[in-house]
Amino acid sequence: NVDNPPLSNPLDLGFVADRRRPILSYLMDAEGPHRAAAHQHPRAQFIYPTKGTYWVTTPQGNWLVPPNQAVWIPPNIHHWSAPIEWSNMNVSA
Repeated sequence: NVDNPPLSNPLDLGFVADRRRPILSYLMDAEGPHRAAAHQHPRAQFIYPTKGTYWVTTPQGNWLVPPNQAVWIPPNIHHWSAPIEWSNMNVSA
């Protein structure tokens, strides 16, 4: 159901505390509607979709992030995200 997509658990990448790894990243393919459950973590997050558009929500605002654009989420900011369509996203924390 596109109006009420199933929740997915966010990856715990934002909780990794390793000085030898100041930037962590992963590539995610989003197949079908879903949204990451609302969460926050001590590491900042950089969301960069390479295909599709992502919706990102924080207490400070809402953003539609089109392909090849990005949004920066500072540390400890409560947020959730969801693809608007089939998408491919790079996340760095």
